[in-house]
Amino acid sequence: MKHTESDQPGLSDLLRENEDLKRQLRELRTDGHTAPPAGPPQVWRPPATTVLAIFLMAVALVVVAFFAGYLPLRKRQARQGIIDVR
Repeated sequence: MKHTESDQPGLSDLLRENEDLKRQLRELRTDGHTAPPAGPPQVWRPPATTVLAIFLMAVALVVVAFFAGYLPLRKRQARQGIIDVR
């Protein structure tokens, strides 16, 4: 149902302003200024080589930590005569 100016005073001004705002929105959308896409944001995913490099570094760190604790244990046990060092 269309309202006319005789229904309420000032209504035509509001309708004109509403149409003007709709026109401005249409112009902005066609100029490439669209809203960002809805949904979850893009999450950065590292390349496979990066993941592999981190994994290999973690494995190397575990190996180094093992020998850093294991070799002194072997020496201590050898001094105490618990094991036979060959």
